[in-house]
Amino acid sequence: MCGSAARVFLTMTAAGQLASEIVPGLWVGGWRAAQRELNGGVEYDLIVTCRTESECPHTYDCAAPQVRRIAVRDDPLDGPRLLAILQETDVLDDVDRTLAGGVGRVLVHCAMGVQRSAAVAACFLMRHRGHTPLSAVALVRRRRPEAFFCRITFADVLRAFGAACSRSF
Repeated sequence: MCGSAARVFLTMTAAGQLASEIVPGLWVGGWRAAQRELNGGVEYDLIVTCRTESECPHTYDCAAPQVRRIAVRDDPLDGPRLLAILQETDVLDDVDRTLAGGVGRVLVHCAMGVQRSAAVAACFLMRHRGHTPLSAVALVRRRRPEAFFCRITFADVLRAFGAACSRSF
């Protein structure tokens, strides 16, 4: 069920759904769910937006003390850029620091909460929770069924990131 049927399914599910908790304190969602939660008073200590400036130009004034942007498009051609950001910045370490002690809340969001944010959450699980690419994807899918719907756009990123993580242990 890819193509137009997938777009209809995702419009009816992911866009209207709230963010999903992947591990304690780490939430993944789409932009509409993020807006609904933030406008409803849900507070996060860190927001990681996986959208380009043109897709999501606003900031979250009162929603979180810290906002990080991973400016990639939902396109496999942006995979090398996503991999470089995750390997060369401290964004995943910021997520880990925020979750330390079990009291922080982190929201990772993209447009629909299906590809980019799910890939970032999976990479976090690999780097900071010892998961393999397969176990990270399985956990994200179990907690957020629409994650990686139809395909894994950034499969090459997950494999490369997982290989780099396994070499560092």
